[in-house]
Amino acid sequence: MDATITSFASSPQRPEAIDHVLVNGLRRECYAASIASAECHCAEHLRSRERRWQGSAGAPVRRLEPLRSAGIVERQAEGIWRIPADLVARGHAYDRRRTSGVEIHLHSLLPIDKQVTALGATWLDRTLVRPNTPMANVAFGATVQAALRKRIDFVVERGFAERDGERLKLPLNLLTTLRQRDLDRVAKAIAQETGMVHRPLVDGQRAVGVYWRLVVTSSGRFAMLDDGLGFSLVPWRPILEQRIGQQLAATIRGDHVTWSFGRQRGLPR
Repeated sequence: MDATITSFASSPQRPEAIDHVLVNGLRRECYAASIASAECHCAEHLRSRERRWQGSAGAPVRRLEPLRSAGIVERQAEGIWRIPADLVARGHAYDRRRTSGVEIHLHSLLPIDKQVTALGATWLDRTLVRPNTPMANVAFGATVQAALRKRIDFVVERGFAERDGERLKLPLNLLTTLRQRDLDRVAKAIAQETGMVHRPLVDGQRAVGVYWRLVVTSSGRFAMLDDGLGFSLVPWRPILEQRIGQQLAATIRGDHVTWSFGRQRGLPR
């Protein structure tokens, strides 16, 4: 079986927050805006506000481009946009049409059969630790249950968990242990390939460097930050999609990562 693991859920019934910013913030602060037609023509201000939003998954231009393709906004020139007064309502309607009211969540890039013997913190492991982890769909349940039984055998055989009669005893740090084993293995391979020193991150530590590449492991996706002498592996987030080659900083606290770009203030994701 060679497929990713996804789930589907009803999308939120709320407009994009950035649409309010584009309509209210830009129109209010752009003196070149036409009050009568509620259109904004201030290019430099849009560029400035975009820079302030770079830590957000909804940077203005990334939001405006698909709306332009849908005929909702118009780009007159580089950085100059015509934004309608009813952008929030029209943007919300566009989002609902585009997703059909459904959000798709990607849980794992690793096929479920490969997760059974993977040396990392897989979706199967998260399902073991957190029984309420959503399944991809009902029909997938039987396959998941069979894979879970095999995964339990694997982690017990490797000493990551124990059986007490019919009970399975999972250590509280199971996911952390498996993820660290996975990262150590991947980091060793990268160090041999590049000659750089791996700088493991600890909770609360800040890593700074150039986002060099995306690293896909059994435990998920990680961003490789290169500081010139060594590298760190930081949990990847969609916010990084367009930032290959840029200087970034990341701070890890538990399962949360705070990113900052240049001198901009980081936003947790």
